[in-house]
Amino acid sequence: MDNSQVILERQSTETDDPDLGRFLDLLSGDIAMGTSHIKPVTQAFKDRIDALVGGISIDLDQQLAPEDDIA
Repeated sequence: MDNSQVILERQSTETDDPDLGRFLDLLSGDIAMGTSHIKPVTQAFKDRIDALVGGISIDLDQQLAPEDDIA
């Protein structure tokens, strides 16, 4: 500024995420349909999931390999 004042403005780091937008659209459509189509998770389904991925351990803090990181 002419009077030796400096104005600082915070830069927005928010960006539109198209995947999040599509997910929220899907979610809102699901909510609008009501709850009549919701089915409980059965023990058999849980057992099948456990059989497929139950022994897999992951470290959520570990960085992805460059070839796996699509962001």
